[in-house]
Amino acid sequence: QLLAGLERAVDPDGDGSTLDGARVAFVGLAEPFAAFADGPLARAAAGAARLDTLVVAPAGNDGLAGPGYGSIAGPGGAPAALTVGALDARKRTPVARVVVRAGLRVLLDEELPLAGAVAPERALTLELVRPGAEARSGLRTEPLARFFDDAGYSLVAGRAALLERSTVPAEAGRRAALAGAEAVVVEGIVPAGALGLDERVAVPVVGLPAAVASEARRTIARGAQVTVSLGSPGFANNPDRRRIALFSSHGLAFGSGVKPEVTAPGVELVTADTGRNEDQSARYATISGSSAAAALVAGTAAVLVQARPALDARALKGVLVGTAAPLAGAPTSGQGAGAIDAAGAVAAEVAANPATVAFGAADQAGWQSIRRLTVVNVSTRRLRLSVQADPEGIRGIAVTAFPRELRLRPGRGARLTLRARVAFLPRRLGAVVGSVRLL
Repeated sequence: QLLAGLERAVDPDGDGSTLDGARVAFVGLAEPFAAFADGPLARAAAGAARLDTLVVAPAGNDGLAGPGYGSIAGPGGAPAALTVGALDARKRTPVARVVVRAGLRVLLDEELPLAGAVAPERALTLELVRPGAEARSGLRTEPLARFFDDAGYSLVAGRAALLERSTVPAEAGRRAALAGAEAVVVEGIVPAGALGLDERVAVPVVGLPAAVASEARRTIARGAQVTVSLGSPGFANNPDRRRIALFSSHGLAFGSGVKPEVTAPGVELVTADTGRNEDQSARYATISGSSAAAALVAGTAAVLVQARPALDARALKGVLVGTAAPLAGAPTSGQGAGAIDAAGAVAAEVAANPATVAFGAADQAGWQSIRRLTVVNVSTRRLRLSVQADPEGIRGIAVTAFPRELRLRPGRGARLTLRARVAFLPRRLGAVVGSVRLL
């Protein structure tokens, strides 16, 4: 269906002519851990680019569960696609007063972030219970079995479920909610909105400091009662503003390509909702995810096409990536070139094809690799540009560019050669990143 959709975007009436094709095709779907550079979807994205349609795709929402080499989804792994990660641009985030009591002792009394999409509608005081163990007699039980006793009665119904740290906290919370829990308490502080993508977790979710969670577990094991009180929600300044959302998938792609290339706001975006309220006023909702961020970038690309119709698909991608603003402190594997800058893209004078370059894996001292790209003057004036290649300052690694200076007439391009050299292999070093600047 996705391939058919791209085919329709490139040739809407199916007559074989792409003159009426869409300039931007937004893919709102993400196949987890499918960042293939040579699969059918990647080939379709490349074909669309050759026919002047830019494919914009989400990075995926598996950031927390991603392995070291990356968690990019498909078709975001396609080299020709513009892949977008989610940025947290919220100024303020929801919090709730959380009080944990063990008898007369107060284990915790402070404001904590709400991790899920659901906030308590009123103040709650619930018994805190631990569900059954995940394994019995060395055998793993069914996913919901740990929340029920042997007679089939729920262990958490009408209570707050205390869950251990999990690599898939949203799924654990969903199971607890299905078993009837009125709240979910997770070991370890969980950032605000970290579980907001899964609306099936229809109960409030908060994370406790590890020391408090451990003391609560010990108290419950002794047979004493522990209660948790959740106050009505409020808002606090967002400590993660201008950072990559925890759920946003990170790179590299399976073919070692830099993914995502850009980021955009993708947490709690206000959007129109279907239907109308009881008073017939318009209905609105919030959405989160890298798909929401990609939709924002696709809209930006459409505005850019209107402002600069002469840009083809490759130049469109090059301009959007080349003018992105780096996020301080955020890893390149999660942000690519940085946050999208619509105003900068409208004023850009050069575009690179490809927009990002990967040199591959260095496996020994003396290793070197060469990559080439094309720099195009997309302005209406002659340009004289000096070229600077800047790796991130790791000793023993150098990147040189040739030629060092480019002279470009309007609409003309020039080839640029980049050579990476590794004098020695630093220990415990992952991906090394950098930028090529045209001044």
